[in-house]
Amino acid sequence: MERELRPNVVAVMNFIDCINRRDVEGLDALMTDGHTLHVFNEEPLSGRAAMIEAWRGYFSSFPEYVIHPHEYSEVNEGVAVLGHTTGSHLGLPDDVERATTLI
Repeated sequence: MERELRPNVVAVMNFIDCINRRDVEGLDALMTDGHTLHVFNEEPLSGRAAMIEAWRGYFSSFPEYVIHPHEYSEVNEGVAVLGHTTGSHLGLPDDVERATTLI
């Protein structure tokens, strides 16, 4: 029996799909005005307009970037994603980046 995905998990899955397709308009539609991105060891970036500009820049600089989710888990009001990336700003070979999982 397949379990039904909750709306917040579906939203996160759609967000990752937009990132993987470099769909800036799709990301814009999924973000709130107060959307905030928290990246390890960096200051948070807030606001839809700032986020769209940042994603455009990231996609331009790292056109091979892909998020590979392994698991989704609901945590309080949010969703945690365990997975790995390839083609990111880390500059690692894909086989090394694949071996590095993160939440």
